[in-house]
Amino acid sequence: MSFTPATPLASGKLKKAVANLAELVAQHPEKERKTLIREIESKFDLTPRECEFLETRFSGDPAANDGEGSTHGSCD
Repeated sequence: MSFTPATPLASGKLKKAVANLAELVAQHPEKERKTLIREIESKFDLTPRECEFLETRFSGDPAANDGEGSTHGSCD
C-alpha cells in the first residue's frame, strides 16, 4: 500500500508562489483571491496538483474544500 501525502511536497517553486501570493493579497486586497491565485499559477507554471493545493488552502472559499471537482484556471 503506498502513501500519497495530501499536500504536494513543498518545492522551491511552490514556496515562492505562496510567498508571492501573500504579497499580492496584501498589495491588492480589493481583488478576488481566486483571480490572484490564477495569476500565480500562470506566473510560476505550477502543476495541477500545486494549483489544487493553492486553491484549496488559499482561495478563502469553503466550497474549495468540499472534494468536488476543481477548476484549475491555467493548470488544466
